[in-house]
Amino acid sequence: MSEELMLEENKDKKTPQENFITLRNFRKSPEVENFYRFISENDLRREALMILEVITSKLAQKKKKKSRKIQ
Repeated sequence: MSEELMLEENKDKKTPQENFITLRNFRKSPEVENFYRFISENDLRREALMILEVITSKLAQKKKKKSRKIQ
């Protein structure tokens, strides 16, 4: 098959609803549950908290910069 035909076929295919993760079912997704389990089993709660705090602070800084540019 040519690449164009394959691309057209892929456009027509719908992805199953199971693959979409919304904010509501984010914590119950298998990947997140496995991550939580890994953190718990390996006693990495302190380290995970530190990482999440760094991530949230960086996101807050970006958000703050955007709001400054808008004003």
